[in-house]
Amino acid sequence: MEIDYSSTVDTRLPECAKMAKEGRLQEAVESLLSLEIQTRTAFILEQMRLCIAVKDYICSQIISKKINTKFFTEDGTEESKLKCYNLMIQVDPDEGSYLSMCKHYCAIYDTPCILEDSSKWQQALKSVVLYVILAPYDNEQLDLVHRINEDNKLEEIPKYKDLLKQFTTMELMRWASLVEDYGEELREGSTATDVFNFSEEGEKRWKDLKNRVVEHNIRIMAKYYTRITMKRMAGLLDLSNLVVNKTIYAKVDRLAGIINFQRPKDPNGPAQRLVPQTELPHVPGQQNHTSHRQREDDTQPAVMRTECIVFIKKSNVLLNLY
Repeated sequence: MEIDYSSTVDTRLPECAKMAKEGRLQEAVESLLSLEIQTRTAFILEQMRLCIAVKDYICSQIISKKINTKFFTEDGTEESKLKCYNLMIQVDPDEGSYLSMCKHYCAIYDTPCILEDSSKWQQALKSVVLYVILAPYDNEQLDLVHRINEDNKLEEIPKYKDLLKQFTTMELMRWASLVEDYGEELREGSTATDVFNFSEEGEKRWKDLKNRVVEHNIRIMAKYYTRITMKRMAGLLDLSNLVVNKTIYAKVDRLAGIINFQRPKDPNGPAQRLVPQTELPHVPGQQNHTSHRQREDDTQPAVMRTECIVFIKKSNVLLNLY
């Protein structure tokens, strides 16, 4: 499919000529360059669309890396921006990247034409909240959660604001209570998103939400307890996954029925971990003193042997005199 930009070129060229006559040469050059970027971006987006149509998601993802997203900050690029991120949303579910999905919806939400329509920005912001909750816990996810939580527009979608707050509060959550309070809104509400629909993908995301609740609870336990009995941890079957993914540290004593969340100190770790910060300037001097004493200890046996030999020789001389 070929897109005709001739009308845009015909309009842009006289404008650039006028800028050049007025001495705005840099502005004229940038205007022409943006036209070239616009043409290239439109071509890449069409390639992505065709790859998605034949379900070649890997090729589509490779092609998407050629897009310079800084182009979308310019005026008149909203349509291309929305098309790009809507295509990316179709690509990323195949990879299962919830954090990337969240970022795509953030980009859609920050588009001026979306912010002007309350129904559109609400749907976009709801998807942002749900996908950031579904994303595995790490520093980037945590930072994004807190930045989203500061958005004042969350006040207009209170259910989603409260749900996000559940994951930022250092308290345990009960899955049954969460389903009772938010299940209908998330899955069957009149303005619900398609994140947790009753498709195969929606069911998978619903199970992943339950996993995130379990992970949140275990992180809270690891924060407030150094050890906890297996009885108290009954029902939390995803502990092994958290340990394998290095989200938390846990050592299970099956015989004693105890889980230890405290990581043991590394005996081969840097010496700085064993020495207080205030004592670090004195360490080199202490090392020199220790080395000197060690050398003295090494030479002392030799001195003692020499003294013994001299003493024996003197004894022999005395014996010979008698």
